[in-house]
Amino acid sequence: MELKQLQYFVICAETQSFRKASSLLFTTQSNVSKVIKSLEEELGQPLFRRSQTGVMLTEKGKQIYEYAAATLDSADRILNCSGQTSKTELKILTNPSSWMANAFCRYYKEYGSASTNYTFLSSNTHDIINSLTAETASLAFIYVMEQQLPFLERQLSSNHLSFSPLKKLSAVLYLGAEYNKEENQQALSSAISQDGPDSEPEEEEIALIQGYEDEFTLRSFWNSTKLYDKSPHRFRVAVTTNSDYLMNEMLNNTSLGNISSGYISKEEYSLHRPAVSLYGDEKPVVFGCVFRNDRTLNAETMHFLKYIRKEISAE
Repeated sequence: MELKQLQYFVICAETQSFRKASSLLFTTQSNVSKVIKSLEEELGQPLFRRSQTGVMLTEKGKQIYEYAAATLDSADRILNCSGQTSKTELKILTNPSSWMANAFCRYYKEYGSASTNYTFLSSNTHDIINSLTAETASLAFIYVMEQQLPFLERQLSSNHLSFSPLKKLSAVLYLGAEYNKEENQQALSSAISQDGPDSEPEEEEIALIQGYEDEFTLRSFWNSTKLYDKSPHRFRVAVTTNSDYLMNEMLNNTSLGNISSGYISKEEYSLHRPAVSLYGDEKPVVFGCVFRNDRTLNAETMHFLKYIRKEISAE
């Protein structure tokens, strides 16, 4: 018998729902059901009565619930003993994102603790998947085109990973200093959104600063669509970086552009960086989190995810 089984059992008992328990545990409903079934088989008796509306403890389940809750409380007390305390870890992976960096800073300012080791790393989606699969991290945040979700989810499921969407955004081309003038923005927007090859303006190359490329980056998606062929603009990656600071500095001080998602928060919108929508509302970008569906997030990681959800819902 494992503490994980008892944790799942207690939360299911308190929520009276495998579905609600899976949400609180940041795992899948099928995984919760599998863990509970394994506990019941180990104990040799059913702990819940299942119905279409939820689950209820059996008489034996009620008795075991009292022991399970007390056991989990005792386990917490043992871990908190001064001689046995080990530091909690919060290790977050994310696609390059100024919003995530700022949110992490706010979280640390409000909840930072000397008993927790914090790690915050930026990477592309491919490397993030590999890290989660290897269990060197337990939670990540990524941006993906909605049309790419079926392909992403197939790749995730084969590695015991799940994606949970948090917010839909627009795909945009952020403009460098050269395009700060309104007339340049209008001309570029018109050229990108043209419907056909009736007019053939002279091709113009736009140099970009982008993060590390993989099959899930927005620029890769843009390159693979027919809309790209209709545009008189050609995009060339001039600088590759995983530094948000360098990204902002280059956009503010050079002619380089950046294909990325729209801003998550009103605070970011206040920056007034010129941008051109690539698809309007037709092909949105989905911002969400990726996690292992066969593991339980530790309390600190669950707390951080709840904080991010709250921050997004407040926007």
